[in-house]
Amino acid sequence: MKTKTKSAQVPVAKLQNYFSELSALLTQSEENLLVRRSDDGTTSIRLARGQYLTISLQKGVQQ
Repeated sequence: MKTKTKSAQVPVAKLQNYFSELSALLTQSEENLLVRRSDDGTTSIRLARGQYLTISLQKGVQQ
């Protein structure tokens, strides 16, 4: 079954706040984190047991 994704415009300030909170979380973490990179351009960072941050870079197609 294919997953549906939704796109929305988000204010830059909201993203800055999100990444600021993420930065604070990372400073509380261990010195080293497990990072896995896939061939499809996805990077997963293990923040805690059972908790991952996954980043996927994709090139957009203009229609």
